[in-house]
Amino acid sequence: MILNPSTSTRIALFILTVICFQTASHTQTLNTIRNGTPGSGVWMGNNGLAPWVLGKGDDCYRITTSDQGQGGAVWYNHPINFNNPFTISYQAYFGLNQSGGDGMALVFKSNNNNELGSTGEGIGYGGISPSMIFEFDTYWNSGKGDPRPEPNEDHVAFNWWGNPNHNTSAISSVQSVPNIEDDAFHEVKVTWEPAPVSRLRLYLDCDLKLSINGLYIQTGVMGGDYTNYYFGFTGSTGANTNAQFVCFNSISFVDGLNIPDTTICEGQTVTWINALIPSGTSYSWSPTTGVSNPNISNPTFTPTTTTTYTVSISDVCGDVTTEDVTI
Repeated sequence: MILNPSTSTRIALFILTVICFQTASHTQTLNTIRNGTPGSGVWMGNNGLAPWVLGKGDDCYRITTSDQGQGGAVWYNHPINFNNPFTISYQAYFGLNQSGGDGMALVFKSNNNNELGSTGEGIGYGGISPSMIFEFDTYWNSGKGDPRPEPNEDHVAFNWWGNPNHNTSAISSVQSVPNIEDDAFHEVKVTWEPAPVSRLRLYLDCDLKLSINGLYIQTGVMGGDYTNYYFGFTGSTGANTNAQFVCFNSISFVDGLNIPDTTICEGQTVTWINALIPSGTSYSWSPTTGVSNPNISNPTFTPTTTTTYTVSISDVCGDVTTEDVTI
């Protein structure tokens, strides 16, 4: 919206102050819990991974430090309605020590308790129940049904009820993957297709790794209200360690990660909008009127009238997402 400065300056300044506050702190809608040495399960701050790594934005969390016996969890306090399709897209860093441990997990559960499960082979979700879990396990535990690792391999799995043992449920599934403790950020995407399909899928580095079909959430298999489930990330170390991080790209049901609308006075410019996502490879803004450079994530905007801009974001997997912002 464009306001006439002669009549609306005070209103515009107040709105801009609120918007700047929201832009700087919207990631803090995620509750965090720490266990062990301070530094696990924490938000890294605005551009918080710089100068170690650039271009990851403001939505990064350290799940564990590289100390022994650590555990961390980050939970989002907004409910998920499993009647609706959704996509969770993020990048995950599992460390650089190939013989390290123990891994991370994306956990769905039926309550919004800010909790942490058992560490080590429990990967921070052990004992959290009822729950269903996509596990990224970087250490072989012979008593948990882990596939025996070939050289340079880890594994992903789908587990139930906070139990990291892959042999305890007929619906559990496990798949070996190439080594992910390689000092690189990996692409992770989880999609849900509701009834009648009832399918939960896990993609790692753009490839489908696990497809859990016939997951009839509406029949009450996980208990609670399936229109109000919650999700988060857990991770742990044991005697073997790695520092582990997650950085969000997008969460289809979370409005807080969208670019906030902005109100300015006539003749002013907007320089604080940034559509950057960790996996983004190209950006395209439309309309281009009043946009300094339509092909970057953070152009300067100088609209002469109230305008809704749309940015199309292509990522490393070839997927395209869009965001709208009204100025």
